[in-house]
Amino acid sequence: MEGALVTIDAAGCQTAIVQALRAGGADYLLAVKRNQGTLHREVKAAFDDAERGAFVPEVQDHCETIERNGGRRERRTCTVLGGPGLCEWVADPEAWPGLRSLIRVQAERIGPRGRRQRSVRYYIASRPVDAQALLGFVRGHWGVENGLHRTLDVQFREDDCRMRTGHAPAVMGILRRAALNMLRTLQQNFSKDVSIGLLRDRIGRQPWILAAALP
Repeated sequence: MEGALVTIDAAGCQTAIVQALRAGGADYLLAVKRNQGTLHREVKAAFDDAERGAFVPEVQDHCETIERNGGRRERRTCTVLGGPGLCEWVADPEAWPGLRSLIRVQAERIGPRGRRQRSVRYYIASRPVDAQALLGFVRGHWGVENGLHRTLDVQFREDDCRMRTGHAPAVMGILRRAALNMLRTLQQNFSKDVSIGLLRDRIGRQPWILAAALP
């Protein structure tokens, strides 16, 4: 793992995991939520104080992206604080070895009907302050979640599967992923505008489409 960057959701924001990653030579980028209540409050307080001028970080960076997908518009604002002064804002910095950046990602989504949703997420990282790069890593992490795990759960109902014994769970996991890969290949050859769910239903009614479209 030496030289790698490991991104984990809030469930992996644990001091033992961070220490193991650093011992193996890896960097980390971890989501901070209320399961780490003290750390979450400290990170949030650092950004709040920086905005009020009560805290002037040695290093600060900022970037903003806007994406449009169909009728939806999403704006993301990433702010990163860094520098030696971070130790003053994290009560136990030795528990998070290599900590170099506090990250805040603010997202605002406007739906086709004008419905507005806002969210704020916090992260810690051992990589240096670089808002654009760190936001890219955050987006990459959720790309895996949205592109694979969520699809398997929503379209294939993987979480509802009651198989628990023997090799059945592993075998079904392989079959689901193989089916998903075939559907994505078919989606590229057929029409990218058709969702995986609609495409799967259509193949169920007209299975000859699969044989005709795949290379």
